[in-house]
Amino acid sequence: MKKKSRIFRLTVFFCLCAMILNSTVILTSAAAPSMPDLTEANAVYFRHLESGTLVCEKNATQSVPAGSSVKVLSGLLLCNLLGNRQNETVYVTEDMIAESSGRRLNIKADDVIPLTQLLYAAICGSYNDAFDVLAYYATGSRNAFVEMMNQYAQQLGAAQSQFTDPSGVADSSRTTAEDIGKIAAAATQNELYMELCTTVSYVFQATDKISLRTIYNPNELLSKSQSAYNSVCRGMSAGMTTLGGGCVVTMAKSGTESYVSVILGGAVTSDGDRDVNHAYAVTNRLVKWVYSTYTYLEVISPKTELCKIPVTVSDITSSLDVRTKDTCSLYLPKSYEIGTDVTYSIRLNQQSIEAPVADGTFVGYVAILHDGQTLATVPIYTVGTAERSGFVSRLKQMRTWTGSRTFLAGAIFFVSAMALWITIESLRAYRIRHKWDKYFSMKMNPPPRPSANNKRKK
Repeated sequence: MKKKSRIFRLTVFFCLCAMILNSTVILTSAAAPSMPDLTEANAVYFRHLESGTLVCEKNATQSVPAGSSVKVLSGLLLCNLLGNRQNETVYVTEDMIAESSGRRLNIKADDVIPLTQLLYAAICGSYNDAFDVLAYYATGSRNAFVEMMNQYAQQLGAAQSQFTDPSGVADSSRTTAEDIGKIAAAATQNELYMELCTTVSYVFQATDKISLRTIYNPNELLSKSQSAYNSVCRGMSAGMTTLGGGCVVTMAKSGTESYVSVILGGAVTSDGDRDVNHAYAVTNRLVKWVYSTYTYLEVISPKTELCKIPVTVSDITSSLDVRTKDTCSLYLPKSYEIGTDVTYSIRLNQQSIEAPVADGTFVGYVAILHDGQTLATVPIYTVGTAERSGFVSRLKQMRTWTGSRTFLAGAIFFVSAMALWITIESLRAYRIRHKWDKYFSMKMNPPPRPSANNKRKK
C-alpha cells in the first residue's frame, strides 16, 4: 500500500514539473517570437526607416541577379527626370521599342501617348516597353539611360550593383539586397514614384491610335482580391525572371513605423520554377513578425546612474555622478531587458577631473551594446558642481612644483654643491689644524728628541 502511495506521489510530482516547464516554454515563446522562416528567399534585407535599424537580413551583401527589382531604380530615375514634364506627349519611334520584350503593353511605332500615361504604364503596370520608351525619351537612347541608372545607383550608395537594361528583362543585371534596400529607401521619399507604384489600377484615356483600356498593378500585395494582399504594404515592384527568380520589393507602413522590405530570388518550386509567390510569403511573414515584435525601448535616460568620476583639488566633493543629458530610445525587440540583453560600456576621457567643475561638464561617452555590437553612443556629463579648495590647490601646486624637472635639477645641483662645499671646507679645516699642530709641537720645551732614524739621515 505504501509503495502504491509513493508511486502516486512521484507521478503527481513529475506531472506538476512537466506543467511548469510547459508553461515556461509558452511564456518564453510569447515574450520573444522566433524569427520567421527565410528559406524560400536567396537574399533578404528588411530595414526600419525611421531609426535605420536593420531588423532582418539574409545574404544581404551577396551579389545576386537583380531580376525585376531593377524597375525600382529605373522608375525612381524616370520620376526624377520627367516628373515636371507630365503635360508633354511622347511620339513613339521604332528605335524606342526595338529591344522591348517580356511583359509588354504592345506600344506601336507612331503611337502618340501622354507622358503621364506612360509613367503609369511603366511604374504601376510594370510594362517593359513603357520603360524602354520613357528611357529613350528621357535621355536620347536606351544605353544612355542605363549608364545614368548606374551612376545614380552609385550616388545612392548601391556600389555593388551593375544594371544592364531599364526593366530587368535582360536578366543580366547584378545587385545585392542591401543595394536595392538603399534604392528603395530613396524611392520612399519621392511622392510621384510612391503614388505611381502604389496605384492598383489605372484607366488609359482614349487617343487616335490607342483605345480605352485599364492597366493593373501586378504586385499582389496591393490587391484585396489576391491571397498575398497586405494592407500595410505600399508598392514597389514584384515580378519574376529566369535567373532572378521571384523578387518583391515593398514599403510597409503602419502608424508611424515604416520599413523597406527586399526579397530576392524566391525559392525553386517542385516543378523547377522560381515562383514569386514564395517572395510574397516571406514578405508577409516578415511584416507580421516585425510589427508584433519590435518597438522603441528607452535604453538610457538622465535618471540612469552610470558611474562616478573622482574630483581633485576640492575639500568638499571627492566625486561627481556621471549621467546623460537626454533620453535615448532604440528600436528593439519588446522582449529585450536593459542590463541583460542591452548593456553599457562607459568611456571616460580622463580618470579624474580637477575642480572647479561646473554642472553638465562633458567627460566622455557611454556605448549601448547588444551581443558585443554597439547600438548607439551617447555623450555623458557630470551632475552637480565641485568648488576648488585654495589650501588643497596650493598643496597640489607645491606637489606639482616639487615633482617638476626644474625642481629636481635644482635639488640635485644644490645637494651636489653642498657636498662639494662640505668636502672643501673639511679639507681646509684639516690643513689648518695640521699646520697649527705642527706649530705648537715646535714650541714645546724641551723640544722633542729626534728619533734614531733622523740621526742616521744626518
